[in-house]
Amino acid sequence: RHEHVSEGEARASPSSRTGTSARARIRAVNGHRYLAAHDRIVTLVAPLDDGLVIPATPGWSLLDLLAHLAAAAHDLADRDVEDWSLDEWTAAQVALRRGWTRAEVLAEWAEHAPAAARVVDDPAVAGLDEAFARMPIIDATGHEGDIVEAIGGRATIDAADWAIIGPHREAMLGYLVAEAGLAPLRVRTPEGDDWTLGGDVPGATVELTRDELWRSLMGRRPRSVVEAYSWTGDADAYLAIWVGGTWSWPEE
Repeated sequence: RHEHVSEGEARASPSSRTGTSARARIRAVNGHRYLAAHDRIVTLVAPLDDGLVIPATPGWSLLDLLAHLAAAAHDLADRDVEDWSLDEWTAAQVALRRGWTRAEVLAEWAEHAPAAARVVDDPAVAGLDEAFARMPIIDATGHEGDIVEAIGGRATIDAADWAIIGPHREAMLGYLVAEAGLAPLRVRTPEGDDWTLGGDVPGATVELTRDELWRSLMGRRPRSVVEAYSWTGDADAYLAIWVGGTWSWPEE
Protein backbone atom coordinates (compact mmCIF):
# COMPACT_ATOMS: atom_id res chain seq x y z
CA ARG A 1 0.00 0.00 0.00
CA HIS A 2 2.23 2.74 -1.30
CA GLU A 3 1.74 5.71 -3.57
CA HIS A 4 3.00 5.98 -7.12
CA VAL A 5 3.12 9.21 -9.12
CA SER A 6 0.16 8.53 -11.38
CA GLU A 7 -1.25 10.81 -14.08
CA GLY A 8 -3.93 11.90 -11.65
CA GLU A 9 -1.30 12.58 -8.99
CA ALA A 10 0.63 14.90 -11.28
CA ARG A 11 -2.48 16.67 -12.61
CA ALA A 12 -3.93 17.12 -9.13
CA SER A 13 -0.64 18.14 -7.59
CA PRO A 14 -0.69 21.63 -6.04
CA SER A 15 2.97 22.00 -7.00
CA SER A 16 2.20 21.39 -10.66
CA ARG A 17 0.73 24.90 -10.53
CA THR A 18 3.40 26.34 -8.26
CA GLY A 19 5.61 29.26 -9.17
CA THR A 20 9.07 30.29 -8.11
CA SER A 21 8.07 31.88 -4.79
CA ALA A 22 6.18 28.76 -3.71
CA ARG A 23 9.11 26.58 -4.68
CA ALA A 24 11.29 28.72 -2.44
CA ARG A 25 8.95 27.85 0.44
CA ILE A 26 9.27 24.16 -0.45
CA ARG A 27 13.05 24.44 -0.28
CA ALA A 28 12.79 25.99 3.18
CA VAL A 29 10.63 23.28 4.74
CA ASN A 30 10.19 19.93 3.04
CA GLY A 31 13.67 18.45 3.30
CA HIS A 32 13.71 19.31 6.99
CA ARG A 33 10.39 17.51 7.51
CA TYR A 34 11.74 14.40 5.76
CA LEU A 35 14.80 14.36 8.01
CA ALA A 36 12.60 14.91 11.08
CA ALA A 37 10.53 11.84 10.11
CA HIS A 38 13.75 9.83 9.74
CA ASP A 39 14.89 10.84 13.21
CA ARG A 40 11.51 10.09 14.80
CA ILE A 41 11.36 6.64 13.24
CA VAL A 42 14.88 5.73 14.34
CA THR A 43 13.94 6.69 17.91
CA LEU A 44 10.57 4.93 17.72
CA VAL A 45 11.99 1.57 16.60
CA ALA A 46 14.93 1.49 19.02
CA PRO A 47 13.18 -0.70 21.66
CA LEU A 48 11.19 -2.78 19.16
CA ASP A 49 11.91 -6.27 17.83
CA ASP A 50 13.06 -6.64 14.22
CA GLY A 51 10.44 -9.35 13.67
CA LEU A 52 7.48 -7.18 14.69
CA VAL A 53 4.77 -7.70 12.07
CA ILE A 54 3.51 -4.46 10.48
CA PRO A 55 -0.11 -5.20 9.46
CA ALA A 56 -0.47 -2.25 7.05
CA THR A 57 2.33 -3.57 4.81
CA PRO A 58 2.62 -6.50 2.35
CA GLY A 59 3.46 -8.95 5.15
CA TRP A 60 6.59 -7.08 6.19
CA SER A 61 8.41 -7.23 9.47
CA LEU A 62 9.72 -4.08 11.10
CA LEU A 63 13.16 -4.77 9.63
CA ASP A 64 11.64 -5.18 6.16
CA LEU A 65 9.90 -1.83 6.54
CA LEU A 66 13.13 -0.15 7.59
CA ALA A 67 14.85 -1.74 4.58
CA HIS A 68 12.22 -0.17 2.30
CA LEU A 69 12.69 3.27 3.87
CA ALA A 70 16.48 3.03 3.58
CA ALA A 71 16.23 1.86 -0.03
CA ALA A 72 13.78 4.63 -0.91
CA ALA A 73 16.26 7.22 0.37
CA HIS A 74 19.05 5.55 -1.62
CA ASP A 75 16.97 5.49 -4.80
CA LEU A 76 15.80 9.07 -4.34
CA ALA A 77 19.37 10.26 -3.82
CA ASP A 78 20.30 8.45 -7.06
CA ARG A 79 17.21 9.83 -8.90
CA ASP A 80 16.20 6.20 -9.52
CA VAL A 81 12.48 6.77 -9.04
CA GLU A 82 10.80 5.65 -12.26
CA ASP A 83 9.01 2.83 -10.41
CA TRP A 84 8.58 4.75 -7.14
CA SER A 85 6.43 2.78 -4.70
CA LEU A 86 5.17 0.23 -7.21
CA ASP A 87 4.78 -3.16 -5.54
CA GLU A 88 7.58 -4.70 -7.61
CA TRP A 89 9.93 -1.87 -6.68
CA THR A 90 9.32 -2.12 -2.95
CA ALA A 91 9.48 -5.92 -3.00
CA ALA A 92 12.85 -5.79 -4.75
CA GLN A 93 14.15 -3.27 -2.21
CA VAL A 94 13.26 -5.55 0.68
CA ALA A 95 14.52 -8.72 -1.01
CA LEU A 96 17.89 -7.12 -1.82
CA ARG A 97 18.44 -6.29 1.85
CA ARG A 98 17.21 -9.56 3.30
CA GLY A 99 19.81 -10.80 5.74
CA TRP A 100 21.06 -7.32 6.59
CA THR A 101 21.22 -6.35 10.23
CA ARG A 102 19.26 -3.40 11.57
CA ALA A 103 22.53 -1.52 12.03
CA GLU A 104 23.36 -1.98 8.33
CA VAL A 105 19.88 -0.90 7.21
CA LEU A 106 19.84 2.19 9.41
CA ALA A 107 23.39 3.07 8.33
CA GLU A 108 22.26 3.04 4.70
CA TRP A 109 19.30 5.27 5.50
CA ALA A 110 21.48 7.68 7.49
CA GLU A 111 23.99 7.81 4.64
CA HIS A 112 21.46 8.71 1.95
CA ALA A 113 18.88 10.71 3.94
CA PRO A 114 20.66 14.08 3.54
CA ALA A 115 20.87 13.72 -0.25
CA ALA A 116 17.27 12.53 -0.38
CA ALA A 117 16.24 15.57 1.65
CA ARG A 118 17.96 17.86 -0.85
CA VAL A 119 15.85 16.30 -3.62
CA VAL A 120 12.71 16.76 -1.50
CA ASP A 121 13.71 20.40 -0.99
CA ASP A 122 13.54 21.06 -4.74
CA PRO A 123 12.86 18.06 -6.98
CA ALA A 124 12.74 20.20 -10.13
CA VAL A 125 16.42 21.02 -9.72
CA ALA A 126 17.05 17.26 -9.56
CA GLY A 127 15.06 16.82 -12.77
CA LEU A 128 12.11 15.13 -11.00
CA ASP A 129 8.38 15.79 -10.85
CA GLU A 130 7.36 18.30 -8.18
CA ALA A 131 5.33 15.53 -6.51
CA PHE A 132 8.64 14.35 -5.04
CA ALA A 133 8.56 17.38 -2.77
CA ARG A 134 5.86 15.47 -0.89
CA MET A 135 5.91 11.78 -1.80
CA PRO A 136 8.89 10.80 0.41
CA ILE A 137 7.30 12.66 3.35
CA ILE A 138 3.98 10.92 2.74
CA ASP A 139 5.80 7.57 2.62
CA ALA A 140 7.91 8.11 5.74
CA THR A 141 5.18 9.59 7.93
CA GLY A 142 2.70 6.98 6.70
CA HIS A 143 5.01 4.15 7.68
CA GLU A 144 5.76 5.87 10.98
CA GLY A 145 2.02 5.66 11.63
CA ASP A 146 2.04 1.99 10.57
CA ILE A 147 4.67 1.22 13.22
CA VAL A 148 2.80 3.15 15.91
CA GLU A 149 -0.42 1.28 15.14
CA ALA A 150 1.41 -2.07 15.00
CA ILE A 151 2.35 -1.65 18.67
CA GLY A 152 -1.16 -0.60 19.65
CA GLY A 153 -0.64 3.16 19.60
CA ARG A 154 -2.63 5.94 17.97
CA ALA A 155 -1.04 7.37 14.84
CA THR A 156 -1.07 11.16 14.69
CA ILE A 157 0.10 13.61 12.05
CA ASP A 158 2.19 16.61 13.04
CA ALA A 159 0.75 19.96 11.94
CA ALA A 160 3.97 20.82 10.11
CA ASP A 161 3.80 17.58 8.13
CA TRP A 162 0.10 18.06 7.42
CA ALA A 163 0.85 21.49 5.98
CA ILE A 164 2.69 19.58 3.23
CA ILE A 165 0.55 16.44 3.02
CA GLY A 166 -2.89 18.03 3.46
CA PRO A 167 -2.94 20.14 0.26
CA HIS A 168 -1.67 17.12 -1.67
CA ARG A 169 -4.48 14.94 -0.30
CA GLU A 170 -7.06 17.68 -0.90
CA ALA A 171 -5.97 18.07 -4.52
CA MET A 172 -5.91 14.33 -5.15
CA LEU A 173 -9.34 13.70 -3.63
CA GLY A 174 -10.72 16.67 -5.57
CA TYR A 175 -9.32 15.19 -8.77
CA LEU A 176 -10.98 11.84 -8.02
CA VAL A 177 -14.33 13.50 -7.27
CA ALA A 178 -14.19 15.39 -10.57
CA GLU A 179 -13.02 12.36 -12.57
CA ALA A 180 -15.95 10.33 -11.21
CA GLY A 181 -18.39 13.09 -12.18
CA LEU A 182 -19.68 13.37 -8.62
CA ALA A 183 -21.34 16.34 -6.96
CA PRO A 184 -18.92 18.37 -4.84
CA LEU A 185 -17.82 16.85 -1.53
CA ARG A 186 -17.18 18.83 1.64
CA VAL A 187 -14.63 17.42 4.11
CA ARG A 188 -14.36 18.97 7.58
CA THR A 189 -12.18 18.23 10.61
CA PRO A 190 -12.30 19.72 14.12
CA GLU A 191 -8.67 20.76 13.59
CA GLY A 192 -9.81 23.31 10.99
CA ASP A 193 -9.61 21.55 7.63
CA ASP A 194 -12.56 22.54 5.44
CA TRP A 195 -12.36 21.29 1.87
CA THR A 196 -15.07 21.66 -0.76
CA LEU A 197 -13.97 19.48 -3.64
CA GLY A 198 -15.23 19.56 -7.19
CA GLY A 199 -17.37 22.70 -7.06
CA ASP A 200 -19.15 25.11 -4.72
CA VAL A 201 -22.32 23.40 -3.49
CA PRO A 202 -21.60 20.05 -1.82
CA GLY A 203 -23.73 17.04 -2.53
CA ALA A 204 -22.41 15.37 0.62
CA THR A 205 -20.37 16.31 3.68
CA VAL A 206 -18.14 14.14 5.87
CA GLU A 207 -16.75 15.13 9.26
CA LEU A 208 -13.84 13.27 10.85
CA THR A 209 -10.61 13.99 12.71
CA ARG A 210 -7.53 15.05 10.80
CA ASP A 211 -5.69 11.91 11.91
CA GLU A 212 -8.50 9.73 10.54
CA LEU A 213 -8.55 11.75 7.32
CA TRP A 214 -4.81 11.20 6.93
CA ARG A 215 -4.89 7.48 7.68
CA SER A 216 -8.05 6.64 5.77
CA LEU A 217 -7.05 8.40 2.53
CA MET A 218 -3.92 6.25 2.38
CA GLY A 219 -5.81 3.00 2.73
CA ARG A 220 -5.20 2.42 6.43
CA ARG A 221 -8.86 2.13 7.39
CA PRO A 222 -11.40 -0.46 6.18
CA ARG A 223 -14.37 0.74 4.18
CA SER A 224 -16.71 0.06 7.11
CA VAL A 225 -14.75 2.47 9.31
CA VAL A 226 -14.88 5.26 6.71
CA GLU A 227 -18.58 4.59 6.15
CA ALA A 228 -19.12 5.10 9.90
CA TYR A 229 -17.68 8.63 9.85
CA SER A 230 -20.24 11.43 10.18
CA TRP A 231 -21.72 11.69 6.66
CA THR A 232 -24.47 14.00 5.47
CA GLY A 233 -25.87 12.88 2.14
CA ASP A 234 -25.25 9.64 0.25
CA ALA A 235 -21.77 8.38 1.13
CA ASP A 236 -21.69 5.38 -1.22
CA ALA A 237 -20.51 7.18 -4.36
CA TYR A 238 -17.69 8.90 -2.47
CA LEU A 239 -16.62 5.69 -0.74
CA ALA A 240 -16.00 4.28 -4.21
CA ILE A 241 -13.21 6.85 -4.79
CA TRP A 242 -12.06 7.57 -1.21
CA VAL A 243 -8.93 5.44 -1.55
CA GLY A 244 -8.55 5.96 -5.29
CA GLY A 245 -5.31 6.32 -7.18
CA THR A 246 -2.89 3.59 -6.11
CA TRP A 247 -4.46 2.87 -2.73
CA SER A 248 -6.94 0.10 -1.98
CA TRP A 249 -9.19 -0.80 0.92
CA PRO A 250 -7.56 -3.01 3.56
CA GLU A 251 -9.29 -6.13 4.82
CA GLU A 252 -12.07 -5.65 7.34
